[in-house]
Amino acid sequence: GRAFYARSWLRTPRFQLERDQGRDVFHRIGTLFFPWLPFRLLAQYFKYRSHNIPPLQHGTANTNIMLWGTRLYALNEASLPFEFGLVASSNNKNGGAGAYTIQSIGYNDFDTKLDEPVTAHPRRDPESNTIVFASYNTKSYQFPVGEISQDNTLLSIRKVSGRNHFADNSKPAIGWAHDAALTPNYVIIPDGGSIFTFDNLKRGVFVDLVSTLGFTVVPRHNDTFDAKPFVVTSTHKESIVHIATAWETQDAIVVAAPISADLLAIPVNQDSLQYTHFRFAKMTLPKQQSGGGEVAVETIDNASQCSPEFPRVHPDWDATGRPVPFAFASCITPPEDVARVGPVSFNAWAKFDLEEMRMVNYIPIPHPWVIGELAPVPKQGASSNDSDAVWLMGTMVNVETSQSRVVLYDGQSPSEQPVALWESSERIPAGFHSQWYYQWQLLGQEPPVSVAVATEAQEEERQAEDEEESEEVEVEEEVDEKGDLGGNDEGNEDTTTSQTEIHEEL
Repeated sequence: GRAFYARSWLRTPRFQLERDQGRDVFHRIGTLFFPWLPFRLLAQYFKYRSHNIPPLQHGTANTNIMLWGTRLYALNEASLPFEFGLVASSNNKNGGAGAYTIQSIGYNDFDTKLDEPVTAHPRRDPESNTIVFASYNTKSYQFPVGEISQDNTLLSIRKVSGRNHFADNSKPAIGWAHDAALTPNYVIIPDGGSIFTFDNLKRGVFVDLVSTLGFTVVPRHNDTFDAKPFVVTSTHKESIVHIATAWETQDAIVVAAPISADLLAIPVNQDSLQYTHFRFAKMTLPKQQSGGGEVAVETIDNASQCSPEFPRVHPDWDATGRPVPFAFASCITPPEDVARVGPVSFNAWAKFDLEEMRMVNYIPIPHPWVIGELAPVPKQGASSNDSDAVWLMGTMVNVETSQSRVVLYDGQSPSEQPVALWESSERIPAGFHSQWYYQWQLLGQEPPVSVAVATEAQEEERQAEDEEESEEVEVEEEVDEKGDLGGNDEGNEDTTTSQTEIHEEL
């Protein structure tokens, strides 16, 4: 087969100004520390004003990418979404080389209605087909939560106060909410563990693990739930960076994510993932609108060789509300692997069973290669009942030669040998977040006929399963009404066996 590669610097206002002047004009987070912090922040403020760069448009747009409707955005949690596009090249007929080029468009404030930064990890609501985001504001110490439609209309924005991280509430603080989870009825924001305070910056620290694991939960539908957010805390002194997914049970919300007790006093000039050990965890939050609940934490303990981060699940399973059986993650390179240790370096990847809470597969990356985030792409025509029916695509870099590859693995049958591999003529960094889309998605087209037919068949399959589940409920209700079916133990045992058989068959 053939692959086509295009790259471009995104022309943010900051990038364009510094490129034109041939030097760094603005300070970066690694230079914002005491005793120079107040002076540099003040100088930064006047520089942005003198160059007419609005506060929410001076970011680097370099953390993640997301497709909203037919628009592509580059995201950074300190800024508005930065839009860019794919433009057909003049020689793209018949699959010619250089099929598309990348064009920077600019920051989008959604008709001036969005006045808060957008997280690098929004979630898509599969029911309404909208984008839901949550972020954190280190000035107001609030969590902005918003929803954007497929036609890029800002439907709602609300600003939520989180928990008190200190017993006497003596100083303002906010949880480092780099990511958030979504279910049909809730937005779940990590609010605890590693937190941001101004006192941290005085010590040259970005965030520090001085609080306990907790969440601020925002109900989404006011006609069903009280609109007032609530807080759920725990006694675990651990932090979350990225969340795999979340779902609901009758009385609880379940969040699946790697957690770590090592995110201690992260300097402003050091990446947060280096030398950090994570464990994959399933956290259960009670649905208590009045607050006061406590998080129950269950961890995967058979994965000592993998410190998981950049967790991902099948995109069509996320935010649906139903339990997700499988998740994937890259494994942080441990300190003893000296040659491959780096700011965001992964020397393996793994598949996790979230029902049995165990690591199913551990796939090491051969030395001297490291791998980046593996983005799951749904297999076209696969059954929608398989949460591992994905291709896992990502980049690999040789730490000795800087040679780069794009690799594709099979999520259902993990193996050290990739299903496909493309050798790049240029270096592609492996430590970045990545998203992968089919061409028809990027171009805003309808899916191929074969995929559309498969989707229709999957919907019929789901409807048939719903009818079978309904029949099972009717059988159980009938048993409950009849009690012991004649008052003998033997009858009860037969009835229980029958229900079990029905359940196993389903």
